[in-house]
Amino acid sequence: MLGNAEVGGDTVFDLGSITKVFTALALSEMVQRGEVALDDPAQEYLPADVHLHTHGGRQITLADLARYTSGFPWPGAGGFLTGPPGTRRSRRQQRVRSV
Repeated sequence: MLGNAEVGGDTVFDLGSITKVFTALALSEMVQRGEVALDDPAQEYLPADVHLHTHGGRQITLADLARYTSGFPWPGAGGFLTGPPGTRRSRRQQRVRSV
């Protein structure tokens, strides 16, 4: 039981960051089976009408995505790190940039 509700096969749970572990595990298994390689460009696995940017002058690889080195902005940064100049959020953003 979860509170007063029964937990069953159709119960939905908020997974949060745990999905990163499942994704990394699936990618690792696909690499071991030879289905993909970590240095494959991620673009190869996207629909033809979806175009991925480059990072550091080269195509983004599956390894870049798995290691969070693709250059994509952190989704939480908009609400947590940024703010008008002189505000606490702005100062926090500057500290993070200097790290």
